[in-house]
Amino acid sequence: MQHPGWYLIAYDVRDDHRLQQIHRALRRAAMPIQRSVFVTRATVAEVTQLLDDLMPLLAPHEDALCAWPVDEPTRWWTSGIPLLGSVFTG
Repeated sequence: MQHPGWYLIAYDVRDDHRLQQIHRALRRAAMPIQRSVFVTRATVAEVTQLLDDLMPLLAPHEDALCAWPVDEPTRWWTSGIPLLGSVFTG
């Protein structure tokens, strides 16, 4: 059984229509922390499935969609206003 981990997901989509579709789909599956950057807690299989589900919405030679495993958000180093507020604390 896979254990969930944290993933940072980001996209660069050139077309406004495709960008809106990707953004809406990611908002259902992950938490936005900046315009095109999201964080989610999922297994490798779940993140892989999410990316596979989003691929038909992209133009392969124009757009990019990436996911990276990251340390738990409470251990992220930030300055200024916290990106995630108190969502992941306590």
